[in-house]
Amino acid sequence: MCQTATVHLIVPTGDSNTTEIASLKAGMAQSVAISALPNPEYGKSNFAIALGNYAGNNTIAIGFSKHNASSNTTFRLLGSQSNGIRSTAASFGWNFFFNN
Repeated sequence: MCQTATVHLIVPTGDSNTTEIASLKAGMAQSVAISALPNPEYGKSNFAIALGNYAGNNTIAIGFSKHNASSNTTFRLLGSQSNGIRSTAASFGWNFFFNN
């Protein structure tokens, strides 16, 4: 008795990869915009808006930052949107100085 086996090859069409690449490009544009948001000056707060672009993907980022002079800390809330994809971030940091 002879048996035959059927082999099915799966060839990617590129549609899923194209969607993933578009999402990655939107994320890169968001990184560009968020990194352009300014830090607050010593003892001050700020609200900022920044624009970014990566490989033809435009994005907008907004942020609120506050530096507390008495505790020497900084608090930031950031967000961006590009092509229907949203990103958010929050951070808290302590500032200190080294004496030489």
